[in-house]
Amino acid sequence: MSRWSRRSVLAGLAGALTLGGCQQVQPDSEGRQTLTAAAVPEANEPRGQLTPAAADCPRLPANAEAYICSPNVDRDSNLRLVPEATEYSVGTGGLVFTLVNRTDSEFRTGRDWWTLSVRRQDGWDIVGQGARSDDVVVKPGGVFVWILGGQPPDDDVPRLNVDFGGGLHALVVTGYAAGGTLTAVIAPIQVTPHLG
Repeated sequence: MSRWSRRSVLAGLAGALTLGGCQQVQPDSEGRQTLTAAAVPEANEPRGQLTPAAADCPRLPANAEAYICSPNVDRDSNLRLVPEATEYSVGTGGLVFTLVNRTDSEFRTGRDWWTLSVRRQDGWDIVGQGARSDDVVVKPGGVFVWILGGQPPDDDVPRLNVDFGGGLHALVVTGYAAGGTLTAVIAPIQVTPHLG
């Protein structure tokens, strides 16, 4: 049995909705209003509870115009990709990632507009990615969820099924910010490979 269920995912979303006054995410209806992307913070800014190595974020995709490294930004007034845990053991069920929009503009992304990369000695390598679509709009105060591994509770939650090993990884969700700025929102995680 999975370590999370539809009820736990929805309860987590309800908590995020309650704390942030969030609104429901709706599919795009030709409205193109999007958010102003945050600048990439300097390396000496606070990094939350991650170790300095785990707060490292790749600059992927290469054609993005702005990068938001989630552990390095203001949690109360920004766009962030938040994993339910900063460490993940492969084969233990799914890991929930929540894109939280605490800005005053919409963010246009897609259920399959993601990239998973791994940190190697000579840089970051892509280990999995979805297609590039922009069928989701995350409204100001809204959230959207992806599941890495495991089975999603329903078709509304995209599953990112990637075969990967251990080490520092980063999930990147890409989309359009205010003025059509291509923006990458990044969440690093430490992965332990499946040993069975």
